[in-house]
Formats: sequence, structure tokens, C-alpha cells
Amino acid sequence: MKINIYLKKCLLSLFSILLLIGCKKEEVLQKQHIDFVRFEFPQGNTNEDKQIEEIAKKYGVYIIYKNLKPKDYDNSWQLPAADVTYHITDLSTENLPTYIDLIEHRILESFDQRVMHKVLPIYVFLTDSLYTMTLRSRMPPGTTELEYYYVRSDDYDIRTTGMDYWAFCIPKSKFEDADFLKSYQCRVAFEVIMKMMNNGYITRPSEFATMANHTTPPLERLDKNSPNYYLKRGFVDLIEGEFEGFRAFHPWYVQNDDGDFLSFVKIMIYLTKEEFDAKYPPAEYPFLHQRYNLLYEHFLVQNLDVHKIANNIQSKK
Repeated sequence: MKINIYLKKCLLSLFSILLLIGCKKEEVLQKQHIDFVRFEFPQGNTNEDKQIEEIAKKYGVYIIYKNLKPKDYDNSWQLPAADVTYHITDLSTENLPTYIDLIEHRILESFDQRVMHKVLPIYVFLTDSLYTMTLRSRMPPGTTELEYYYVRSDDYDIRTTGMDYWAFCIPKSKFEDADFLKSYQCRVAFEVIMKMMNNGYITRPSEFATMANHTTPPLERLDKNSPNYYLKRGFVDLIEGEFEGFRAFHPWYVQNDDGDFLSFVKIMIYLTKEEFDAKYPPAEYPFLHQRYNLLYEHFLVQNLDVHKIANNIQSKK
């Protein structure tokens, strides 16, 4: 009997809590990000710290650049650590302004604020270096005992697979490299766009794929006078995987809708509209521009302005 009374009290208490949460839904939503912060924030009182605090208020993302530990990367604060250990080097504070410019002016201001609240993680971690050591095992020939050893990963410069964070680690030697910084910013912007697509905030227009024939007749790669020259057929040049410039066009890459679509998305943030028109004159490649404009207008209706992204990346702020 006492157990039943106790259970009733628990159920009544739980019901009261749920009712209170329902009545104060807006208040809970406003405090949710703050409740999850597990770092001292802000982490200083410099001008950059004030900018970081304003970014948190506006976009709901917390930039953390001090006192990071390996467990912050492997989520061992929430889950048991796996056979992977993270190794980090603290950020040199003189590099912080470059990161703030990249995050705030080149990326955040390029996208719709309401969508950023939903797409971005809670944290952005900044360090000078980040790599992992993974424990592996093997059985040497002629033995019956396992031998354990570690494998070192390459250094990460962008990591967006964390449970609640993205990690940025620009190599020290690259902070004055304009070409690298442009490619880096494009990679981050492209990652945001992919997150938007995966979460259903933007879509691809169905007519984009159907308006271009991928295979018949075969695309011509070299002969610019051929009516089947790939640019005349509405296909753009390919961007290197990490936005390090252009690479030779291959028809196999656009034989599926994903390759065709993503090659346009990449070039639309890599080149400003003026640069695109100069490289591909509209009078010479009208169908290419028809496809470009279709995609641009479709994105614009969904609050994604790729011209703004490209302009912000290219700007001299």
C-alpha cells in the first residue's frame, strides 16, 4: 500500500513537471543552449571574447579556444572512451582574430540566422593542431599472442563529425596564405550547405537534372567547337575536393545527378557571379547559365544566397 502511495506521488510530481514544461515552452527553448554549456564562458575579456559572446547570443554557437581536453573531442564526458585518443595543441591567441573573421563575417553572416540556429552544433573548438591515435592489434606470424600498437592519423584542419561540436585547426603556416584561407572558407560553407540539405532546409529542383542529358550523345571534353562540348551541354568544370582549384573535367563524374548537382554548388560558392560570367561568357554558354540561374533562384527562395556566400569569402574585410 505504501508503495502504491509512493508511486502515485511520483506520477503526480512527474505530471506537474511536464505540465510546467508545457506551459513554459518558450522559456525552456531560450535557455536550452545555456544549460548545455560545459565550459567557462566567455573565456576572457578581450575584444575577441566580446565578439564571441555576441555570436553566441545571435547564433547559439559557443566558440571555445581555451582549456580543451581530449575527452571534449571523444565525447567521453557522455560515453565511454573508445580505443581512439585525441591529441591537441592549444590555440595561439594571436590567431584568434582570423578565426573570428572566418566564422562571423565569412560564414555566419552568409547564411540565414534562423537556419544557423538549427544547423550549427553547440560548440566550435579552435586549436592549433588536432590528430588521433588509434589502438590496433595484430598477431605476428609464428606467435599466438596479440601485439598492440597505435596508428597516428593525419592532422585534422576541419572536423564536423563530433556529437556536439565542429573543430577548426588552421595550420600555423597557412594563416597568411590567401589561397588556402579561401579554400578553407569554401569547405566550411559547403559543409553548412550539406547540413542544410541533409536536414531538409534546402532541396534541389527536380527540373535541374532532367534539363541536361548526361550520357547521350557522349560529352566532349576537349573540342570546344563540338556541339557536345561539356560546357555547351550545361556542365561546369570540376572543383578539387578541398576547393584547391579546378581539375580536368570527366564525364563519369556527372553521370549521376549528385555529381552534376554538387559540381554546381561548389563552383557557385568558389566563384563570385562576376568571376563565373568572366570564365563562362553567357553569350557563349547560354544553356550553362540557364542551369546556373535555375539553381540560384531555387536556393534564394529557400533563404540560401550563394552569391552572398561567394562575395563574403572573397571580400577583403
